[in-house]
Amino acid sequence: MNLNWIWAKKFAEDAKRIAHGAKVISEWLGDGGQVVDSDIAQDRANVCIKCPHNISSFPITKAVAMAIKSHLEVKNEMGLRVEGEKRLNTCEFCGCVLRLLIWEPQDRVISHLTDLEKTKSPDYCWKL
Repeated sequence: MNLNWIWAKKFAEDAKRIAHGAKVISEWLGDGGQVVDSDIAQDRANVCIKCPHNISSFPITKAVAMAIKSHLEVKNEMGLRVEGEKRLNTCEFCGCVLRLLIWEPQDRVISHLTDLEKTKSPDYCWKL
């Protein structure tokens, strides 16, 4: 097999993977692609882990599940992890996947909250 062909194929695969990763990051974090500091993410996770509204049984469609899977894969490839992460599920109020939400910049989190979510969320919620 020709080495140039193998290299070209690998380059094309890498380019597709990078483009997909960039798209997923943009969907998750917005155009800036910035995450919060790991200390902030850990503080947020500590609140969510103890919260009774951190639920594991949240109905989602297959398409949403596939999108979440892609976002989690990119998050993991970025090395974004917090202690107790496996106990982070879904927020009962906003429906967000907490493993992803804890890394989002505060202004982005607030901009996606509805008035109902703002009034229903407990006082100790870091999203407010």
